[in-house]
Amino acid sequence: MVSSRGGLSVAEIVFYIPALAVSAYVVRRHGFGRSSGWIFLVLLSVLRIVGSILELVSESSSSQDVKTWASILASIGLSPLLLALIGMLKRVQEEMAERSVPPRLFHLLGILPVVGLILSIVGGTKLETSNPDSDTVHDAAQFSQIGSILFLVTFILCAVVVALTGLKFRYLLRSDIGLYLAASLSIPFLLVRIIYVMLVSYNIEDSSSAFNSTTGNIFIQAFMSTFEEFVVVIMYLAAGIMTPAVSRDRVRPGQWEQGKEAAHQGIPTRGYELRGQPTQCQAV
Repeated sequence: MVSSRGGLSVAEIVFYIPALAVSAYVVRRHGFGRSSGWIFLVLLSVLRIVGSILELVSESSSSQDVKTWASILASIGLSPLLLALIGMLKRVQEEMAERSVPPRLFHLLGILPVVGLILSIVGGTKLETSNPDSDTVHDAAQFSQIGSILFLVTFILCAVVVALTGLKFRYLLRSDIGLYLAASLSIPFLLVRIIYVMLVSYNIEDSSSAFNSTTGNIFIQAFMSTFEEFVVVIMYLAAGIMTPAVSRDRVRPGQWEQGKEAAHQGIPTRGYELRGQPTQCQAV
């Protein structure tokens, strides 16, 4: 009989198999080089499917390796979501007539969740070693806590970018509004997900805590982690499906000077290719 934790794993498999197919379609539609973060939804779907399968196997297996990898993969989820959000915000900013944040900020934003992910994996690996002593558990907790802080910093910076972008909403391309709305609406759900990760990282040494990663309350995990992931993934995939693919010859921010009058009139330039003279555009 499948346990409550196993039941949650089944739910994730049922959700992420079609999510993998849709995210692969979105990435193929937009191109790997211009996927605006959706490639990370493919990665998240694969990790969740494999991790959930290992979780189900671990219930009937005594293999420590299976349990270790199931735990590690279960802890990976927030980083791909943040990277997907960063990619969407970067695309929106690149297409704005007047940017609200410096482009270099996205380089920093891309690094922080990756480092946080590495630290979380290191902490999870230490925690899942056979019969870890108190010092090992303490070290694992510290790695996970630093990783969760980096996730929090990344989230705060992303929320600031969303707010600053909203202040210059009139400069958004019409075709990018769906991306911006998906990014904005995902903020509350990501906040809950961040809070859960931080509570888990600070309760690693307390096996009786409801937020312990291995012995905690499965219903709290379902509503503060899994549900949030489902909602955010659905929003991001919907935005990816509704947003037009970017033409290689689209009008870049540096070309807005040539078509400033059209930009101020609110005429979208995505999906247009310059033909002949710079001011002449033809839909593709």
